Amino acid sequence: GGLPEDPDASLRPWSDPSEGMGIPWCEGSEPMKLVPATDFVHFDHIGGAVLMIFQCMTAEGWTPLMYMVMDSFNPYFGVAFFALLVVATNSVLINVALA
Repeated sequence: GGLPEDPDASLRPWSDPSEGMGIPWCEGSEPMKLVPATDFVHFDHIGGAVLMIFQCMTAEGWTPLMYMVMDSFNPYFGVAFFALLVVATNSVLINVALA
């Protein structure tokens, strides 16, 4: 699915997802984010991707990101990607700090 603002009309959703298909939300039952801390950590654009790689590089909070990738894509790919990313970027970070 696309976004309502998509210039290609064939990619737009059938209804506006913020409106709940035309049915108003009951007060207090609006959808909430499961993990609001991950608003800026994703691969949708370069800024979010750089932030995600930096978070993995510092080894601070990378496991929830790995679990999200494992749940949404392929578990084996998620483990392999994040294991390689953490090991490779940590070695670069250590070399930069020591140099």
